Amino acid sequence: MHPIDSIAKKYNVTKYSISKIGNISQTGISSAIERNQAIDNFKVKTIIAISKAINKTPGETLDELLEFEKNEGVE
Repeated sequence: MHPIDSIAKKYNVTKYSISKIGNISQTGISSAIERNQAIDNFKVKTIIAISKAINKTPGETLDELLEFEKNEGVE
């Protein structure tokens, strides 16, 4: 499972809600997941959008995404 999917599941948010709350494209989020894009290749605005949707700071969100990535082997 991609880290975005993991964090969305943990906080009970959808990719749609992340895109609306964070004012970014839902297609961009879905594309990152489909391409299995590594977190260190994300745009800052993607991290900020996710953090707004889960009510965490961008730093906390990045730490959590990286932890999911480490545990689930996305490269």
